[in-house]
Amino acid sequence: MKKHDKTLMPELRISKRRSDLPQIMRIIFSSSFTRIDFGYGASAIYIRGGWINISPHTILQVQGMSKKYRLTDTIDIPYAPGHFEFESRHDWKVFSLIFEPLPMKSCLIRMVEEEPGNRNSFNYEDIEVDFGAAIEIILPDHNPVNIK
Repeated sequence: MKKHDKTLMPELRISKRRSDLPQIMRIIFSSSFTRIDFGYGASAIYIRGGWINISPHTILQVQGMSKKYRLTDTIDIPYAPGHFEFESRHDWKVFSLIFEPLPMKSCLIRMVEEEPGNRNSFNYEDIEVDFGAAIEIILPDHNPVNIK
């Protein structure tokens, strides 16, 4: 019998949310990774909805700590300069970013794609993570891709 990695999905509160950014659906913490799942609707200002990608230099930071947690993998979103092109203004894209593991504790985090950011950067401030109401998830193995 395999030993399962303890994986937690805490409650989130996100302030200062820009409506044009991908929406954070959940953050999953384990001892081997931190995964952020996003949903993003194509932009109505482009005929075919535009495109998205993510900088391979994107990081997470915990408030009060100087350590920068690196992006280690992606699911269904290409690294820049590559890009995913929407087919219409009505398309949706669900994707995930996998980072080095953050401490499993209540905290305030930020995600920085570019510093200084611009209106196209996927930068998030003040993501409040509350482990008081965290849900445990059992993974079939230690692969973050297996969570659907």
